[in-house]
Formats: sequence, structure tokens, C-alpha cells
Amino acid sequence: MLEERRLRLLSAMTAGGLWPADSPWVRQAMETVPRDRFAPDAVHIWTGERYEVVRRAETPEAWAAAVHPDPYGSTVTQVTDSMPMSSISCAAIVATMLDALAPEPGHRVLELGTGSGWNAALLARRAGQGHVTSIEIDAELAAHARRRIEAAGHRVRVITGDGDAELPEGEAFDRVISTYAVEHVPWAWVERTRPGGRVVTPWGHTGCVAITVAEDGTSATGWMQAPARFMPTRHLGRPPVPFERVRDGDVGAPAQFLRPVQQLTHPDVLFALRVLLPDVHIDTRDAGTDGQATAWLSDGRSSWAVLQQTGTAVIAHRGGQRDLADEVDRAWTVWEERGSPGMYDFGLHLTPDAHHVFTGDDPHGPRWRPLAPALQRPPHTSGGRTGPGWSPSVPEEVVEVVGAVRAGRGDHQDGPFSLAVALGHVHPVFDLRHEIPALGLDVSLGPRFRWRCGGLKPGGRGQAGHAESRPCEHPGAAAHSSWIRHPGSLRARRQPHLGSCRTPQPPAA
Repeated sequence: MLEERRLRLLSAMTAGGLWPADSPWVRQAMETVPRDRFAPDAVHIWTGERYEVVRRAETPEAWAAAVHPDPYGSTVTQVTDSMPMSSISCAAIVATMLDALAPEPGHRVLELGTGSGWNAALLARRAGQGHVTSIEIDAELAAHARRRIEAAGHRVRVITGDGDAELPEGEAFDRVISTYAVEHVPWAWVERTRPGGRVVTPWGHTGCVAITVAEDGTSATGWMQAPARFMPTRHLGRPPVPFERVRDGDVGAPAQFLRPVQQLTHPDVLFALRVLLPDVHIDTRDAGTDGQATAWLSDGRSSWAVLQQTGTAVIAHRGGQRDLADEVDRAWTVWEERGSPGMYDFGLHLTPDAHHVFTGDDPHGPRWRPLAPALQRPPHTSGGRTGPGWSPSVPEEVVEVVGAVRAGRGDHQDGPFSLAVALGHVHPVFDLRHEIPALGLDVSLGPRFRWRCGGLKPGGRGQAGHAESRPCEHPGAAAHSSWIRHPGSLRARRQPHLGSCRTPQPPAA
């Protein structure tokens, strides 16, 4: 049964055209390094209501089916507090990411997030035994992976540590790959990658990106490679609260949503919304033949919305301080106004002090920035306080910075410019474009500054734009020629028809 399941998965990869044509080694590695060699004896399957343990000794057929699912199915290997915390990624996205990484024999490879050890073993087969270093933050997972890798006949250095912060001292790598999602690619990953090398990582919670390090090592640029959902980094601590806990049985209030909910399943729409609303999680149920579709929106803290479509009618309900239905509608409009770029048109450009999203071929072109939350504010207050009352959902650090500006205290004595700089540091998602007027602050910046490209630059005067901690032009703009277009790095190695991997989540009640 196990071998039958393994061969069925490999055949499905072939039938779906999912083997990367430019990297035939990926198929050879997957055929000779089966994922069941790295799966624990107990895995977890989603029943539609909760995760249940499937043990190899008790139900070998169910275990084999869980370990060798279809190409877009992952195998959950660790569940904590009803949430999946580690898994063996789906075969389709593993193949795509290895293709994008483009490791060569003899390359030194750093993997961040060992997990089961399967990906590290695949890399060792390509780069060479002893050429792969893998870091795992969970000591138990690291120990199990180390044993499985050795038992399978591969030599990989497995280190227990935080891949976001604890990298091997004094070592440089030709390739770096992360198996968990990050919101911002750590510059330390770029620093440890040799010039011309490549970093591949899941970005946000909807896709993965491949970036190439410039020849002078001062920047890195790349484009999205595929839609996918990965476990988030554990570096940030507690993950977002599941939808049903955010809702907590609340019926909610009616909301307005005039767009077709079915289109929220499209990768291009989902990715654009992820860029503009990075803290909003969107889960959808595929529309059936009867035209029904449902979407669950959550900020992972206190706000939620449910969008239900039957035919052409949409019923929406929301709860919490933020109107997530309105935020999604606004973000959708911005995406359309900017030409509705596809997911593969988005890229990331990194420097030591900047991390921005762009579309098209020019990494120094117009940027994409998060929108402001649609906050439900109370009426204006009285009693001598300037501006409106604060909503509880306004971040505390924002309230503190604005208070310092108003009082002329500390490092925030220069008015709106310092406010923009400060808020850009303490809360980069907070958008001054919508918030400065509501804060009761003077938006006339005087002759010293003008707003340009959403940033502040010495020059004239203008109106408030998006808060940012530095001007649009990077200080190293004169050295743009140092960014070299490496073969295969420019929006290449795409698989436009690749579906997103599935890791079931607790039910969206």
C-alpha cells in the first residue's frame, strides 16, 4: 500500500506537468528520496472539524495516504493547541522551490526550517553530502530530522536554533532556502549569501519568492514564483488566533460587500490583497456548481467578517473594531486602479535598511504599501483634547508617538515629519494618508519637506502621503548599476498554473 501511494503521487506530478523542465534533478531526487522515510510514525489528518492522529502501527493504509497525498496536499506532522505547527510540504511546491533555488553540485546550501528533514535530504542529493546545513528552532523536530536523515543515508548538518537570528558564524552560502513564511526577509539571509547567489522563501501567507543577491552584495531582488501557504516563522511568538476564536460566537453586524466572493479564490486577487492588507487572513470555500461561495476574513486578533454568495447575491457580516469587508473592497479597488497586476508581476527589493514590494521589471519603480485599517472610531471627544477620541484598535505605540509629538517631547519635536519617521518604525502598517487628519495634526509641512512617492524628501510643501522612515530614493541610488540581471532570476521559472498547497486549518465557524 505504501509503495502504491508513493507511485500514485509521482504519477500525479507527471500527469499534472508539475516536474520542472529546467531542473530534471528534482524529479530524480524525489523518485529516489521518498517522503515516507522522513515522516513520523504519527501524523495528523483534518476531519473537517479537528485534527486527529493517524498512527502507522494502527492504521497503515490511512498513514500511507496522509504521507503520500496528491501533489497539492501537505502532511501535518505537529499540532499544538489545535493548530498545525509543522508539516511535510506538498510535493508540487517543493519541486517549484527547488527549481527556483537552482542549486548546483558542490554548492553550499543553508536551509532554514528543517522540519521532517525531507527537503534537506533532497538538497543533499543535489549539492552533495555534507554540503547542506539546516537550522530548526524546535529541538524535538531537529533531533527527529537528524535521525531520519542519517537513516536514509544522507549527511546534513542539522543545527537547533532560530533561523531568523542564529546563523552559523563566519560562513557564506551559495543558496539559502526557508521552509517557513516570513513577512520581511531578514537581511542576515542576504548577508550570508554569496554575490550572485539566491534566496528562496515563502513570503507572507500566499506565495514564495526567489531573490538574487547583487554582485556587490548591497541589495537583492526577485519575483514571486508560485502561490503557496506555509507555516509562519516562530520568531514572532504567538501565531494569529484562528478565525473561530476571533469570532467567539459573535453573530456580528451586517456589512456591505458588492464584489463577487468567488473571485477571492483567484491567486492574483488573493496575492494583491495580501500585499495591501498583510495582517488580514482570507480563507475561501471553492464555489460549487450552484454558484455558492464563502470567504472568512480575520486579522487574527479581534476583527472578522464572513462573506457568503449565492448566485449574484452577497450577504456579509462583520465584527470587531475593523471593517474587514470594507478594507478588502478598498484594497481590491487600489489593485484595479494600478492595472490589476498578476501575482508573478510582484517582486521584492531588499537593502540593509529597506524592504519594498514593486511590480514590473524595475525594482526601483513605484512601490506597493499596506493600506490603513478601516477603524470604527468613536465620536470626537471634548475637554480640551485635540482631535477625535482613540479607537481601542489603534495601536498603543501609535498613540504614544502621536502624544509625544503633540507634547513636543523627546525625539518627536519636529512635528509631522518626525511623526512619519517614528510611525514608520513603530508601526509600518499604520498609514498616515488616512490618519493624519483624524489625529488633529497640521498636515502642512512647511518649506523644508515635500511628499514624494509616499515618502518625505527635502524640497517644497505638499499633502500627507504614506508614512515611511526614509525618502523614496535609496541612498545608494547612484549605484543602481550594481544590480545585475542574473539568468533565471527575472520573473523566470514560473509555473502559472500551479495550485496552492493545502494545509487544513481549524474550521471557519
